[in-house]
Amino acid sequence: MSDSELRNLRGGLSRRENERPTPINLSKSLISQQIGYSVECTRKSNFRNAQIDFLPSPLGEGRKKAAFTLAEVLITLGIIGVVAALTMPMLIQSYQERTTVSRVKKMYTTLANAYNLYLAEDNHFLETTANPDDATKVADIFKPYLNISKDCGTSSTACLANLTYKLKNGGDSENYSADNIYYKLLLNDGSTLWFRGKQSNEDDISGVAFFDTNGNNPPNKWGHDVFALSIKRDRLAPARNFNSHCSSERSTGWGCIEWILIKDNMEYLHKSGLSL
Repeated sequence: MSDSELRNLRGGLSRRENERPTPINLSKSLISQQIGYSVECTRKSNFRNAQIDFLPSPLGEGRKKAAFTLAEVLITLGIIGVVAALTMPMLIQSYQERTTVSRVKKMYTTLANAYNLYLAEDNHFLETTANPDDATKVADIFKPYLNISKDCGTSSTACLANLTYKLKNGGDSENYSADNIYYKLLLNDGSTLWFRGKQSNEDDISGVAFFDTNGNNPPNKWGHDVFALSIKRDRLAPARNFNSHCSSERSTGWGCIEWILIKDNMEYLHKSGLSL
């Protein structure tokens, strides 16, 4: 190789050396800044991702749902069943009693208004005895003012329950349907009503109006759904007084209507020895 070629070769190598990139000189502070920035970006990214994962998806995906175990469900249903078994009978009984009180007061108002209209038009006190004809006369006082579904008179047994009614104390009363001294009616609201004239041991009345608030349905028992009103000279009144004929467990129940009209409840069915 000649001297000129050798010089050209050296000149090319020198130029390439000058064109080589300058090494990057990173100081420690710059490196720390870069690392801190990277860490901060990573932390923010993770926080955003955590927020997104925490929020429920519109479609419900990713949501953690709380659930009851089968044992917990069965225990809960068992508790509900026990509570219902303890409370439902009391609620039903309370409802039935409120219904009976309402029907007793309705019947009393209806019969009292009818008798007041009769007295205003006629003002005649009806003298009677316990026989079919006088039972008809007593019924005729009230019939024009009643909504009657069926009129059974004194002979038909189609209006009342054809059975022996019970006293409050559990004893037997009588089969009013089969006895012709009673004039029987079935009213539009389902209640039954029957009349008779005065018996020998009854003073200063024209007769007695008996009624069953729920018709032929049970219990057909005095003080529960069967009640009576005496037809006096100037008004209707309870057939017997409460203290003697309803207060105790041994009572007949004939006087229970007096308690209902005054107290507006049937507490006497649950407490013995009450008095007015």
